[in-house]
Amino acid sequence: MDYSTKLKEYLDTQKEMTANTKRNYISSFNSLQKLFRTTNIDYIKTPKPTIEKIKEEYPKENVISTKINTILLLFKIFYLESNEEYEAYKKEFLEYRKKIITIIKDEYAKHEATETQFFLPFIL
Repeated sequence: MDYSTKLKEYLDTQKEMTANTKRNYISSFNSLQKLFRTTNIDYIKTPKPTIEKIKEEYPKENVISTKINTILLLFKIFYLESNEEYEAYKKEFLEYRKKIITIIKDEYAKHEATETQFFLPFIL
């Protein structure tokens, strides 16, 4: 199965999504495929190792959240909700995304400059 083509076809049917959002999903999917060196999506069957590998490669919470959102979209496109096995995998990803979103919100609430924001004036 050509997952990339199926993803693009699905995104094309989503009229409420902006073109930029669609491009971001495709880019995120491509980077996941590259990270796991695969043409399939079997990595969604192993939530804990998948999350750990994503965290190792992408230390920023916003990027991790984007990758998890992409994986959740793959569940929506390729697996029926009646499949209990995949629902269990999906639940693990949802729980982790909830943790990441809490971390992101807490960071925003601090109103502190990120490392990049802090050093940007010195670079320019």
